[in-house]
Amino acid sequence: MDQFQQQAKLFQQKYNQVSTVRLLSFVGAIISAFYVGRLAGHWGWGALAFVIGIGIFIALIKRHNRIVYQRNQYRFLAQINQEEILRLDNQLKDFADGNQHLPQGHFYASDLDIFGRHSIFQLLNRTTTQRGEQTLAAWLLNPARPKEIQARQEATQELKEMLDWRQAFQARGKHGQAEGIAINQLFDWGAESPKIMNKKWLVLMTYIMPIVSLAAMIIMGIGLTTYHILFIPMFINGLFLGMTFKDIQNTHGKTDKSSATLKSYTQLLKNIEEASFNSDKLQKIKALTATETGTASQKIARLATILANLDQRKNILFSFPANFFFLWDIIWVTRLEKWRQTTRREIVGWLKAINQMEALNSLAGYAYANPAAVIPKISNQDYVIEAANLGHPLINGQERITNSVTLTGLGNTMVITGSNMSGKTTFERTVGVNVVLALAGAPVCADQFTVSPMQVFTSMRTQDSLEENISSFYAELKRLKQLIDHLESNPRLPVLYLLDEILKGTNSQDRHLGAKALVYQLHGHKATGLVSTHDLELGILEKQTDFIQNYSFNSQIEGDKIFFDYKLTPGICRSFNASKLMQNMGIEIEKVKALNEDISKEETTKASND
Repeated sequence: MDQFQQQAKLFQQKYNQVSTVRLLSFVGAIISAFYVGRLAGHWGWGALAFVIGIGIFIALIKRHNRIVYQRNQYRFLAQINQEEILRLDNQLKDFADGNQHLPQGHFYASDLDIFGRHSIFQLLNRTTTQRGEQTLAAWLLNPARPKEIQARQEATQELKEMLDWRQAFQARGKHGQAEGIAINQLFDWGAESPKIMNKKWLVLMTYIMPIVSLAAMIIMGIGLTTYHILFIPMFINGLFLGMTFKDIQNTHGKTDKSSATLKSYTQLLKNIEEASFNSDKLQKIKALTATETGTASQKIARLATILANLDQRKNILFSFPANFFFLWDIIWVTRLEKWRQTTRREIVGWLKAINQMEALNSLAGYAYANPAAVIPKISNQDYVIEAANLGHPLINGQERITNSVTLTGLGNTMVITGSNMSGKTTFERTVGVNVVLALAGAPVCADQFTVSPMQVFTSMRTQDSLEENISSFYAELKRLKQLIDHLESNPRLPVLYLLDEILKGTNSQDRHLGAKALVYQLHGHKATGLVSTHDLELGILEKQTDFIQNYSFNSQIEGDKIFFDYKLTPGICRSFNASKLMQNMGIEIEKVKALNEDISKEETTKASND
């Protein structure tokens, strides 16, 4: 990181030097034009000196732009490494949270913190384009098929070792990140019909009128006529500009602000084109950049150049003479429409190549930063989860407690009982998150992990809604109905359900009856899962069925302190801490206990007297 910062400082010094020389060259062009014209006795020679000076100025601008790019590249590389350090510490608050990708009512994304503050998306995301980000989000929201998972795993493992290439790729994408939203308007424009290119006579005028203007300037320059001759091409060109103004304005409105993003797309594609890959998926991505004539990066670079030239219309000092003498805007809009006509079918593949490479780069970056994470084995069995020392990736390694778990066969339910704060919900999230990562093609936080294709479904954070007049209990019922409806629709994938504190919003009798009925109902479907509860009576079902297994998380109370080991244990929970927790919070539990004891004694005495 220090090396990148030093290089950025070096190019900043070069930037300052070239900026000074560039300013001097512009001033020099003006001064030389004045003195040369005066000494030669004709303003034409002065104009020639000015043109030469401006040529030097333009060359320095190009040199200046290259230095700016290199300086920013090193700045971005330093920033990327700083971000990696923050991720290692799980300090994720400043990263994009991806909340815009969270679909309402999704099966698991909200409960498992896939998006939002301190989320899996923040931990994984190393994309720089909007569409690359959307691709990564889609992978986290939808389990892939086994063949695709294997392809992503192989690509991730290959990219994992290509550290310099990966970081350079990510840094190049950051150059156009600020203008990423504008690129969508550009591609929307790409689907429109041409407005100017089909007017053949007008295209012909873009060749004729610049020659007419130059001829008028030469005739005036050698003294054969006065400057009034210039009004002829200006008038004719003004008519053409007036006829096309609306179309040009509309085109420019949809394509401006995209130049920097397109330049970064050019570099991203060039990175892919020049790399050598072994895995099948990476080779297929590279193949998407191939074209019959030239390379994808060259064609995108051409588009960036066209848009940069069209964007010069914002500079009134340049655009007025360039348009009224040379039809500048019409020329570049025509070239823009021709580019669209010849490449509109190919660009879909180029964008897909960038999007998929960015998503894979995110998985590879996570794999490199977490060498202890393992590539999961995707089983072809009907239903299996086998994990050794499974942990939650959003918990720091020093604080992370791992557990091993095995869940096989359809129709089974693992009932997890436990005291408050003992780790029931975190364990369910740990299982769910790692299954999601595995089926997205990412490494998982475990020593060993085997999973078959499945659909995760959770019910954990059901909340009431004043706006919809819905209680938290009714919200949970709606969520459970969503699960039942999905199972009854004969889904392609078996379901892993993760239900936390099931039916917590009602009385104990109804809760037990409803939970028991639900577990029996789920047994009859293509599903297996985990149910956490405080209802110990639900654990009795293990003795009555062959599809329920009891596990628990326990705590120990020593004096006023409660100790948790957060380890999954077979059997029903035997230790509870709610009273001690309330007492520690200042609730006078002991007084109530004493009062209950007094009432009990009075009732006993009264009964004996009777």
